[in-house]
Amino acid sequence: MKVLYFIPKTKGGNLPFFTKEFFDRIAGMAEAHVMTPRNGDAPQTGSSAVVHRLSAYRMMIGRNKKRFSRIVGEVGPDIIHIIGSWDITAYYIYRWAETYRIPVVLSPLKGLAPWNVLRSYWLRRLPQLLLYQKSLLSGTHGVHAVGRQEQSFILDAALHPSLHPRKPWNSRIAVIEDPVLTDAIDVAGAAAAMMRLYAKVLDSNPFMRMTEEEVTAESALLRVGMSQDSISADIPRETRQRLMQMSDAAWRRILLHATDEGIADMVTRGALAMQLKRKSIVIESTGRFENTRHSDKRRPADIPATAKGRKAERLAGRYGGDDAAVRICKMIVNVAQMMKSGTLSRRHLADLYAAVRFGNCNERALRLMLRRLRMSKTAARLMQIMGETLWLEPGFMPLEPLDDKGTDDIRKTLFNLKIQ
Repeated sequence: MKVLYFIPKTKGGNLPFFTKEFFDRIAGMAEAHVMTPRNGDAPQTGSSAVVHRLSAYRMMIGRNKKRFSRIVGEVGPDIIHIIGSWDITAYYIYRWAETYRIPVVLSPLKGLAPWNVLRSYWLRRLPQLLLYQKSLLSGTHGVHAVGRQEQSFILDAALHPSLHPRKPWNSRIAVIEDPVLTDAIDVAGAAAAMMRLYAKVLDSNPFMRMTEEEVTAESALLRVGMSQDSISADIPRETRQRLMQMSDAAWRRILLHATDEGIADMVTRGALAMQLKRKSIVIESTGRFENTRHSDKRRPADIPATAKGRKAERLAGRYGGDDAAVRICKMIVNVAQMMKSGTLSRRHLADLYAAVRFGNCNERALRLMLRRLRMSKTAARLMQIMGETLWLEPGFMPLEPLDDKGTDDIRKTLFNLKIQ
């Protein structure tokens, strides 16, 4: 594992918890790198961690992304750990890490304690909270607290210490106490606990570290797992070869993501059908954080009919549509609605694919119903998406696929929802 730390300007180079001995222990278990501004004292990381210096002035105005990109390209970190609070440069690092799909861990180091929040509150802290500190805290994929007291500070974080949020800005918290202040844990134990936190964050965000090849492999396994006959021969040869050469780490990421999207059973079935010998993972024992994106667990066909769905039922009698056509029409309407609300999962797209690929409906009636519902373009774009990701053959598409700006928007939505 490769860990890239970001440490803002420090006084004397000393940090609570993150001592030279701690970095030495981390370097014994992972490849450690440190980013820090050029001005000010260098952090006491010893010789075990590679230090990369950034321009403090350019960082303050958010103009050091090229240097950050160069460091990320050289190091290839699996995770970025930001140390400290109330520094706008930390927020820029978090935003840049998001563009590179690198999970971020934050250690506030009691910076969110009420007495720190109230320090120059109106002139400094409130503007900082509104501009970037709230976004930084709520967006990071894991938060390290140095004690139960700090954990309560993070859970109760609000725009003012006297306020209490309806729900925490971030509940993905791990408590690892400072070995300097307590005898309950030593430096070696703290470093090992931190490595477990990194692994937990990576397991909780598998899509962020999946490569394009792994996403394609998941799609291939999903297609084979859904098939009612042997159609693995339809998978491109290059994809089949990559599946045979897939590493255990890649298989783990695929299975974790498939579990999040509700398709683990079909992906596993596809692996068995293609005779891929891979270790099974007991997801419940991985100790992951709760998924922050809550997708609709209902099947698209089981969702109560909306106004458009009820209209589809009425139109079916006019155009001679059968039950299968009404079902597919409702599924397309519901998938479009779930995309807008952010509750879509890959299982919903898989169900739509199965209904189109293996169902038998009156296609002419389906096209007329979609036209009257003004859903023809949306349906055609979904056909294009399923053709790209699940190799849906044109002969099974009830509409001609459409690849336009709207299709690009769907691709971006599916990517932002961490679906595919």
